[in-house]
Amino acid sequence: MSWFAVETQERNVKAGLVRPCSDCTVREFSVCAPLDPVEQVRVTQIMSQVEVADGSTIFGESDSADHVFNITTGAVKVYKLMPDGRRAITGFLFPGDFLGLTHRESYAYSAEAISPTKLCKFSRAKLEKDRKSTCLNSSHTDISRMPSSA
Repeated sequence: MSWFAVETQERNVKAGLVRPCSDCTVREFSVCAPLDPVEQVRVTQIMSQVEVADGSTIFGESDSADHVFNITTGAVKVYKLMPDGRRAITGFLFPGDFLGLTHRESYAYSAEAISPTKLCKFSRAKLEKDRKSTCLNSSHTDISRMPSSA
């Protein structure tokens, strides 16, 4: 483990964070950064950690957009499918990046791991429900204020 990872974990534990967030080396650079310990506990209750193999699809274009993801390790390619079957790569995402945020009912692009990747997976419905609760109702955790990836 790098010195940066060790230092980050020590700082997270001192801040009162719980696992898995206390072990997260990208927390300070991700959408989770502004969460205080109480909010962070709530978020860990509605998230799951997912490991995706290199070359595996995370979600496909036009799939129901039921989840959003925070990349914690690895790399992800996002792309649009062309009518002739080719893929138009629209970007690459790395640890700390948020994936899958849309105002639509379905994803507007596909996402594929290009290396072994770990993600925090959040149900959009649960995030929206908790956003309206007292705990996650501050402007810095309002997912409707986040930029759209659609």
